[in-house]
Amino acid sequence: MNNNDKKNKIINIFILLSIFLFLIYIFLVIFSKTDNQLNLFYDKFNDLLADFFNVLMYISERNPYNNTINGLAEKAYLPISYLILYPFSKVGKYYNFSSLSQCYTNIGIFLSFIFTLVSIALLLFSCKKLCEKWNINKKVLIPIFISGIFMHTIERGNLIIISVSSLILFLTYYNSDNKYKRYFASFCLAFTTCLKFYPVVFGLLYLKEKRYKDAILAAVIALILAFVPFLLFKGGFDNIGLLFRNMSLNSKAYNSINMFSGLSIRNLINYIFYGNLRLNEQFVINLGNISFYILAGLSIVTLILSLLMNNKFNIISSLFFTTIFLQSNSRFYCILYIIPVYLLMFKELNNKNYKKWIYLMLYFIILFMPIRILYNVLPVGAPTNEYLSVLLTIIFFLITFIRVIKDFIKTHIGGKNEQYNSSTFSL
Repeated sequence: MNNNDKKNKIINIFILLSIFLFLIYIFLVIFSKTDNQLNLFYDKFNDLLADFFNVLMYISERNPYNNTINGLAEKAYLPISYLILYPFSKVGKYYNFSSLSQCYTNIGIFLSFIFTLVSIALLLFSCKKLCEKWNINKKVLIPIFISGIFMHTIERGNLIIISVSSLILFLTYYNSDNKYKRYFASFCLAFTTCLKFYPVVFGLLYLKEKRYKDAILAAVIALILAFVPFLLFKGGFDNIGLLFRNMSLNSKAYNSINMFSGLSIRNLINYIFYGNLRLNEQFVINLGNISFYILAGLSIVTLILSLLMNNKFNIISSLFFTTIFLQSNSRFYCILYIIPVYLLMFKELNNKNYKKWIYLMLYFIILFMPIRILYNVLPVGAPTNEYLSVLLTIIFFLITFIRVIKDFIKTHIGGKNEQYNSSTFSL
């Protein structure tokens, strides 16, 4: 059996196993005597599409930064995020609503369906384009679209799917030979940055390849997308100060000692040492802050060193870690940014040493698995899968950190490594 046959066999096993776990999940949802499997979704569907409907209420009167529904801390995004959903709010007349329960009207369900359909179509389109660029069989997309993370994100109705799609399109076209596709890539990077901000670190790829004109274009577009939409809201540029006020409130709220879920290392520390072990509150806060700064520091070091090398997988992985670990409010759905890492893994399977990727595939099997395990360890906590995902992702990061350090030492201190002499950075 040649290397390509082995690669296809491994991919087929991975996909079949993902489908098998998905079918088990469906079986459990239908036939289980409890509703534990619904823990895949936030509050078991009792908060359905909240991120979508809440924003419609916030923006309905074009004054989101002063809107008091759910508190000012929830209005901490650049205006382009609200502007995208503004037409939906006008159709549904959401200026009449003040609570989520009022939003589930016939027109509301229809609008959410349109939004969800567009989000899924955009993500599928972007993933297919990246698969074509990297010469990956499109069947590897199946596990993404049946994963627990994807279903959880759909239920939230969050703009992150559009942000991830834009990031993937950036990776697809940023170094294209076609200048118009490069212009489009610059727009995509600016757009995803203005939606969620942290993907801005992927702009370092421009600096890595000395594409300074494209970087400047992306920066100019980002400034336009970030500030011009303020003029369409009541108060205009006065909202900039209100945005920073709300961002401060948001950071304070999501760094609370009682915040247990998400991808933030602080939340994991809170869950283990305060939620379960009930240790001193100030001690847990200090421990969480120290852990965050250590993880953030290691992420930045890993990113810088990986950019000095030519290992594509390390670079994309480091950009992903930086995107999710530096956020104070890194929710579970933020892990969707891992899709480029996932797809690049299958591109790298063309290498003869394919066996080294099997462990990473097991990570993705667990990460994508929709089946919920060990429910209600703590009533106010998230399903155990989320904490397991955080722990496994941190382990993945630490392995990458060690590998990057070793490669850097070999290349720049211990003599040139043949791997990097012969390789070129080309995504």
